Amino acid sequence: MQPVLKARERRQHIEALSRWVRTTPPVFSPPSDATVPVAFSQLGEDADRAERQLAGLQEAEQEQRAENARREQAEGEAVEEGAA
Repeated sequence: MQPVLKARERRQHIEALSRWVRTTPPVFSPPSDATVPVAFSQLGEDADRAERQLAGLQEAEQEQRAENARREQAEGEAVEEGAA
């Protein structure tokens, strides 16, 4: 009875393995130990780029505020000269 039991177990194992091979989709992506460091370095580069862009935008806003203040001051002086 032992040889029959071993043959049955072997057949069931092979059937389960073949079922797994047929139903499991292949994975053609790179391994995670290669992609994770790349993803984190990309995130770091993105954060650095965003900080540079933010600094540039803030500088442009400050220049715009200064320009607006100069215009308001010049308009105020022109109104005072016109009234005098």
